[in-house]
Amino acid sequence: MEKLTSQQIVLLTLLVSFVTSLATGIFTVSLMEQAPQSMLQTVNRVVQRTVERVVQAPAPTPSGTSNNTQTAALVTKETIVVRSDDLVVQAIEKNKRNITRVMRIEGDGDFRKDVFAGMGLVLSKDGLIATDATLESRTIDSQGNIILTRYYILGANGKEYRLAEMSTDTNAGIIIYGALDADGKRIAQNIFTPVVLGDSAGVKLGQAVISIGGGNEDSVQSGVVSSIAQKKVTDDSATSTVLSETRIIPLLRTDISDADIVSGAMLVNLSGDIIGFKSKALDERNSFISSAGIKGVFEHYLKITKLGL
Repeated sequence: MEKLTSQQIVLLTLLVSFVTSLATGIFTVSLMEQAPQSMLQTVNRVVQRTVERVVQAPAPTPSGTSNNTQTAALVTKETIVVRSDDLVVQAIEKNKRNITRVMRIEGDGDFRKDVFAGMGLVLSKDGLIATDATLESRTIDSQGNIILTRYYILGANGKEYRLAEMSTDTNAGIIIYGALDADGKRIAQNIFTPVVLGDSAGVKLGQAVISIGGGNEDSVQSGVVSSIAQKKVTDDSATSTVLSETRIIPLLRTDISDADIVSGAMLVNLSGDIIGFKSKALDERNSFISSAGIKGVFEHYLKITKLGL
């Protein structure tokens, strides 16, 4: 080494660096080939979340020209790390406007008391509301007397709208109410914003879900889909006999305890899509009627209404 010139030392250093980098590359490739598949999937997920963003940047001004404002499109790449907590928060925020509470009126005048009864899903712009069939408007006491229960919901404008029972699907455990105007007639204007039901056909076992409900304030519970079931029902009412229908009501079972779920609570996935609805009238523990089942009940009601039955 002492007899080497400075030029020879530099060349020797470059040679050693090249050999070292070559050996490191071969060693790294060998390790990647032996790595577990799960680790490679984790790496791939990070790469797949690399996104391109188009931003506007000032374009260079040629010399000798006026300094007019010019912009050029630049494409930048960045890696976004998405946490499950963020997805839960986004799903809840997306559905806040869909939360509708059905209130029960007890007493009159100075003795009036408004009590939370359950959640409701707005199905149409003119105020058709789907809710749990346990929220019946007519009940019979031990003496055989019919007791009428008064319900109402609040519109987006904060106005109170009384509800009238339009149809009851006891097999699915869902009641459809219609909002009334100040004269007690069905609302004809499009003043409500209906919910958008997601596609529950793509739900998978083990998929993370969120239940959104609560009495006087919003409340959420998280869990997973533990099983997917179907309930086959044969209608025996006069209207259904005319239609001659045997229906399948799809159910989504979760590990969320029934004690933590209120009547009519929504079930959403991490994308914020409404995929289920809680009906305690079904007596199906920890289960939600899937969005496909809700659509089926609504279409069944519209078919009966169209036939004038």
